[in-house]
Amino acid sequence: MRALANYYTAKTAYQEEKLDKALPAFNAVIKVNSAELAAESRYFIASIYEKKGEHEVAAKLAEESARANVGYPFWVAKSLMLLSDIQFNAGDLLNARAIMEAITENFQGDEVIMKEATEKLDRIKKEEEAQSRIKPQGGDTLELQQNPKKD
Repeated sequence: MRALANYYTAKTAYQEEKLDKALPAFNAVIKVNSAELAAESRYFIASIYEKKGEHEVAAKLAEESARANVGYPFWVAKSLMLLSDIQFNAGDLLNARAIMEAITENFQGDEVIMKEATEKLDRIKKEEEAQSRIKPQGGDTLELQQNPKKD
């Protein structure tokens, strides 16, 4: 009963962007519950740190959440997507893409996860194209753009 009370307190505070109130409530859920509520709480704790701009902590917590939530594939996927978002925002497109490709390969049975993962993977690919120095020409040739000269 305490887990549910803390869970609803945490979710309400999170939705209202009261992150400092949500964080201890999510932690309280984990202390008294080891089931799906705890799995979800681990994900939201990582998300809170990301929202607060503590990206390194958020990435570490997202990784730990994915490992700890093995019995709850939905929350594993959500934690990995959060980690991919953190990598993307840090400019690490290679790792962001690798994570999203792994999700699309391993979570094909979940429509919600697949839709979100496919959209995120498309966004990553578009950003990779935009940042690429290799610009396709007509036919089978590629042209490598020169780096701009720095004075």
